[in-house]
Amino acid sequence: MPLQRGTRRNFLGGKLKYEQRLARLDTGPRLMRRPQQLLSCFLFSLMLAIIASLGMSKSTFAALPPAGATIGNQASATYTDFEGNNRTATSNTVITTVQQVGGLDLQAPRTKQAAPGGNVYFPHTVTNTGNGPDSYNLNAGSPSGDFSLTNLLIYADENGDGVPDNFTPITVTPELAAGATYSFVVAAVVPSSAAAGDQGQVTITATSTDVSLYESAGDATKTNIDTAVVSNNAIIDVTKSIDVNKGSSNPASTHRYTLTYVNNGIGAARELRIEDTLNADLVYQTGSGQWSQKAGVLSEQAFGATAQAGNGAATILYNITGQVVTAIISNVAPGETGTISFDVKVKADAPPQVIPNNAVYQYINNDTAPTANITGQVTNTVNLTIDPTAGVSGTSTPQNPDPDDPTSHEPVPQGSTLYFINNFVNEGTGVDTFDVVVDDASSTYPAGTSWPDDVNYRSTHNRKYGKYPVALRRRSAARPNWDSCIYRQG
Repeated sequence: MPLQRGTRRNFLGGKLKYEQRLARLDTGPRLMRRPQQLLSCFLFSLMLAIIASLGMSKSTFAALPPAGATIGNQASATYTDFEGNNRTATSNTVITTVQQVGGLDLQAPRTKQAAPGGNVYFPHTVTNTGNGPDSYNLNAGSPSGDFSLTNLLIYADENGDGVPDNFTPITVTPELAAGATYSFVVAAVVPSSAAAGDQGQVTITATSTDVSLYESAGDATKTNIDTAVVSNNAIIDVTKSIDVNKGSSNPASTHRYTLTYVNNGIGAARELRIEDTLNADLVYQTGSGQWSQKAGVLSEQAFGATAQAGNGAATILYNITGQVVTAIISNVAPGETGTISFDVKVKADAPPQVIPNNAVYQYINNDTAPTANITGQVTNTVNLTIDPTAGVSGTSTPQNPDPDDPTSHEPVPQGSTLYFINNFVNEGTGVDTFDVVVDDASSTYPAGTSWPDDVNYRSTHNRKYGKYPVALRRRSAARPNWDSCIYRQG
């Protein structure tokens, strides 16, 4: 039967040291010198468990320890007794259970151009920044400014493209796991009596459905203020979308971003300039740019070069400088719509994370009014989740190696106790959970070899943001309810 089983959340770059003690009970000159088959079984079981553990919870990227997790503290001492044997003693373990703490973030205040009597949409995201599941009541109200926005409604935007998924109003988000984000759109109508240059505001609130999780009621609510500016000229709206919002760094996944623009105004726009700054863990794919008004792929040009002709009167200048993708469209007629698309690839060493991305844009109206230059416009935000990848490496070192073969233990007489140090390193890109198993049934040690219960696990977890000492203990008949993973964070 298995000697040991330990379940452990292992941190990025973590190193697990497993100290294995074997005792000889049968007759014979000495224990065999090579325990490699035992180690290979140990490694195989560990690898299988790591692969199976990739279905980890969405709270992987949360900064706080997850609610319900146990944090343990245990001391250990290693010494040599009077007979020269190495011994390890451990203290009792103090266990603390992490309580749920609420948290939320609401993004972002928006300013949009709108026509008198027209509709306007404000995209938003709410993120659960706590350490456990939560849901949030949503509200759009308290209109103010030169006029009052009317018909205030909230719609789901689960794909995050800045456009309502449907026109069924919502007032509360689904339950969100720790670290999860939910997108929604606030819709409003500008009164037909509004004059050019007038502004109207509306307040957006997100409030936790369980205020008891927060230190104060005020902490359970976040607000944004959206502004609609009335225009009798061009009204350009740009939204952003992604084809697949989950990826990985190994193998490196490729994703396609699409920017959709439309002129909802009564005048034409000139020099629509869209700039999209990519995250450092994404690589633009050369030759992937496309414009809906032009067949084939776009040439990547320098600023000042001759713009590329489209199917109609409009032209486009397409530039890639560092991580910034820039498209400048010469003119957009009233009611005209178009798209710009390109591919990005996740870097091979990208850590698990959520990568938010939006674009900024500006344009010029075909008149000389003070509102001719429209700047500082921002698209909706789309998220790309980079999932962690799994990987493990391991080595075995006998405590007293054979001088002729350092990978084997020195010869010992029957009845002796042997120690082997098995080191395992989490080579994956993120936190992982795995089982550590020693299967004595598959070993080639002589029959009668015993496997004592006081095998010691030790680990030191080093990652970018700190050190995590860990103590792992075996479940036994005397302690059947013990979690075999006990760890403390320091």
